[in-house]
Amino acid sequence: MKVVTFATLLIAFQILAAPIWAENLNEKDYPVQYQVMNSSKKPCTVSLRDQAKQDVAINVSRNGACHPLDKGKIYRGRQNDKKSEIELLIPGDKGKARVEEWHLDGIVDITPRTQ
Repeated sequence: MKVVTFATLLIAFQILAAPIWAENLNEKDYPVQYQVMNSSKKPCTVSLRDQAKQDVAINVSRNGACHPLDKGKIYRGRQNDKKSEIELLIPGDKGKARVEEWHLDGIVDITPRTQ
């Protein structure tokens, strides 16, 4: 009886502890700084610029609930090539951050051309 109770306690602890571990987001895991160039609520789209690659614009979109990102604001993120997404670290209330996944629609060269 005590073994079953102890095993149940261990399983319950793992289930309750998982969300706590998942919320521990580290900025080092999101090394790229993306600046919001344009943002639209309908359709939910954003144009981003990688601060290290100023000559490239990245167009991303989301389905479902959308809140426009502030133009000019810089967010930390990373590109997930397997899912064709950009993951942005969005600061939240009381210092807690969340990750938003944005579908990668396209990458555009915005280098001015001379004629």
